[in-house]
Amino acid sequence: MIGTTLSHFRITAKLGEGGMGVVYRAEDTRLGREVAVKVLPEAFTADPERLARFAREAKVLAALDHANIAAIHSFETAAPNHFLVMQLAPGETLAERLERGPQPLEEALPVALQIAAALEAAHEKGIIHRDLKPANVKVDAEGKVKVLDFGLAKALDRTAVSDSDPAVSPTLTGMATMQGVILGTAAYMAPEQAKGKIVDKRADIWAFGVVFYEMLTGRRLFAGDSASETLADVLKGRIDLSFLPAEVPPPIRRLLRRCLERDPKHRLHDIADARIVLEDVRSGRVDEAPLAAADRARRWPQRLVWLTAGVLLAAGAFLWRIGASGREARGSALPTFSVQRLTELPGPELHPSLSPDGRMVVYTSGAPGHRDLYVLRVGGDRAIQLTPDSPGDDEQAAFSPDGEQIAFRSGRDGGGIFVMGATGESVRRLTTAGYDPVWSPDGRFVAYSTQPVGDPYLRVGQSELWTVEIATGTTNRLLEGDAVQPTWSPTGERIAYWANASGRRDLWTVAATGGEPVPLTQDEATDWSPEWSPDARWLYFASDRGGSMNLWRIAVDPRSGGAAGAPQPVTTGVESFGYPRFSRDGSRLAVMAYDRGYEVTLYALDSQAKETARAIRTLRIPSAHGCRLSQDGSWLACSVVGAREDLVLLRSDGAELRRLTADPHKDRGPQWAPDGQRVAFFSTRSGKWAYWTIRTDGSDLRRLTPDGEGTIFGVLSPDGLRFVWSAGRKELWLLDVALGGSVPASPRRLESPAAPENFLPQAWSPQGDRIAGTVTAEGPYGNYYLALAIWSPDTGRFERLAVPPFGVAARAVAGWLPDGRRLVARLHDGVAVVDTVTGTSRIVAPAGAFDGVSLSRDGRTLLVEREVMDSDIWLLEARQEGGD
Repeated sequence: MIGTTLSHFRITAKLGEGGMGVVYRAEDTRLGREVAVKVLPEAFTADPERLARFAREAKVLAALDHANIAAIHSFETAAPNHFLVMQLAPGETLAERLERGPQPLEEALPVALQIAAALEAAHEKGIIHRDLKPANVKVDAEGKVKVLDFGLAKALDRTAVSDSDPAVSPTLTGMATMQGVILGTAAYMAPEQAKGKIVDKRADIWAFGVVFYEMLTGRRLFAGDSASETLADVLKGRIDLSFLPAEVPPPIRRLLRRCLERDPKHRLHDIADARIVLEDVRSGRVDEAPLAAADRARRWPQRLVWLTAGVLLAAGAFLWRIGASGREARGSALPTFSVQRLTELPGPELHPSLSPDGRMVVYTSGAPGHRDLYVLRVGGDRAIQLTPDSPGDDEQAAFSPDGEQIAFRSGRDGGGIFVMGATGESVRRLTTAGYDPVWSPDGRFVAYSTQPVGDPYLRVGQSELWTVEIATGTTNRLLEGDAVQPTWSPTGERIAYWANASGRRDLWTVAATGGEPVPLTQDEATDWSPEWSPDARWLYFASDRGGSMNLWRIAVDPRSGGAAGAPQPVTTGVESFGYPRFSRDGSRLAVMAYDRGYEVTLYALDSQAKETARAIRTLRIPSAHGCRLSQDGSWLACSVVGAREDLVLLRSDGAELRRLTADPHKDRGPQWAPDGQRVAFFSTRSGKWAYWTIRTDGSDLRRLTPDGEGTIFGVLSPDGLRFVWSAGRKELWLLDVALGGSVPASPRRLESPAAPENFLPQAWSPQGDRIAGTVTAEGPYGNYYLALAIWSPDTGRFERLAVPPFGVAARAVAGWLPDGRRLVARLHDGVAVVDTVTGTSRIVAPAGAFDGVSLSRDGRTLLVEREVMDSDIWLLEARQEGGD
């Protein structure tokens, strides 16, 4: 086309090409000036309706008049071409500049400030850019910025009123044909735009944050090898600000975090607030750059943690050992404390561990959806990923006493405990199983438990306590009874842990050489996540004994290992805390502050369960867990977890909530009776675990089974006349029962030569002849995992569902399909329909690591329950009066 004339515009050179057309340099022969001509795509010009709408939009865009916006002069036609005539912006594009590397802060600030000013001017007129990227920003030799293509994304859309169809957006149209456009445009899309939702000015704010990040780092924030990978990264990838240069001040870092919130409700709401921040930083006013009122409201949960710390200090509730002198703070004068937030990415940051000198913290980040280990210098903003190449989740890290090594749990190569250097080098395996490793004070051993801890309220089963010698790999079982989250005392003499017995979560200690454990707490409170003080006089822990999950401590008798006083509060407030971890001298304490909730998604299965399940709705149910669908799928029965554990009923459309129980007892694991008129559940209301039933109107509470220590998993037969439950290893019991009647005097223990090890019954087949559940099985590396199994209470026949070579790895059974041959189960890679004859499985719904599942009796409605958690790592630091 070069050398040709369109109307009175003579084409002289090609400037660029993208999803919205080809851009040429041209001479306006009438006015004697140089302009830019954008020739619109042929697919666009073939649609008269789209052309007419574009002409109307172009008039609106032509009204933009701002020094940092390249003006649109006119919309012209010279058959067969339709084209825009625009101001010719001098200079190079920002994309060309960034090919030379990152921009220094003093160079990036004025450019970002002008981009923000351009967006602000457009937003004030109701115009959204929709395709902001470095290629659409021109910067001349004097540093003056022109933003190109304002509003063309909307103008080129073939729909008249919305952006709801992602297939027709100009960005995705370009993706389908040009790889350069794929990576260049998708990388700057807001998440809601990538999902095909209607967008507003907050999409431009997201793109501004992505562009500004790239200016400062010289790196693409989202850069996959294909369109789908790039979009997946935009939607779920880690937003890692650790590559920002050290000279980038905190206000800019805060601004970027606010611009890059995936949920637009939590994102910075007005680009004018970004402009103010940039102006303040450029002029040296960096104390606290202002943010929008909506953004300040978003920060309220964060400030709640600071408020909690303020309450803590004002009340004088935090008295830990300060400095190396060994004296505890006493008297009326309180030490002063600083409180510092170390992480604030969306999603969970977990399991902090301070280096012995307190200068570094290693932690788990689950923000990208895959758990990895990061190490961060206290006071720094650049976290270093220690496990970038691991195919499995890496978590629960612990610094060695000399700070040179890190022990951690990993899912790689079948899972187990591993050690590596403090900067992630020289990874080697210690064990083929285990969780929550902790070092002995001499660095010779690591103690670990055999069961992980997620939500302390929901732990079931038994976990053993083991040690492994670092040098030889020799393992030793220290305790067979339940024990999780061990912590080794600084003297090396005892190991503290917490255990689940009869529904109570209490703290214990045991000699490091073995022996009888000694209780520290024995009450109804949930106590977990213990940590020794550096002088071994106190055990710090998380507990809900004050009404919410806060930090407490209890004095430990050095001779017996038992309690030397009553528990004392360390923090007070409504924010939940866990995983306290001290530095060696006790002057610093890292903690995890978290907000945990649950949501359920209901899916529709087709009549033959041959298609992928279709999502119907998602319900957010804070503090509710273990939900089960009624026979017809119209109601959910759930447990409310927390300091009080009660049962509730919820309509599956979310329209009605009923409370079934309201008392101090722990009520869990609801399941529906076949007639839908009663709910069975297990409870501590008799002093030990037993199953009970209650009518759906909250009346007629009756006990179903005798007391027992292990009555955790039980199932009613389809006719409601039999009940089978597990009661510890190799113990299954059967009760002939009339619901609502009296408890039989002697339930039968079901014994068989093939009695399964740790079989947990979860779903009775529709014909009443078989029970599906999970059983522990040995994996390829010697560790244990859950596998699906079928057991008959009548014949005693037991079989694992085997798909060579290691069986069907599973987490839970949702229920049987009506044909009595297939069942729906939560496998490791999703929710699947499993054929019990062939052992084959097919995924029908997505699922995360620990999702619960339930199936209606007709097999038409599937429930998948997911944990929703956001957590961050904080640092509390003690300073002596006078600054020493």
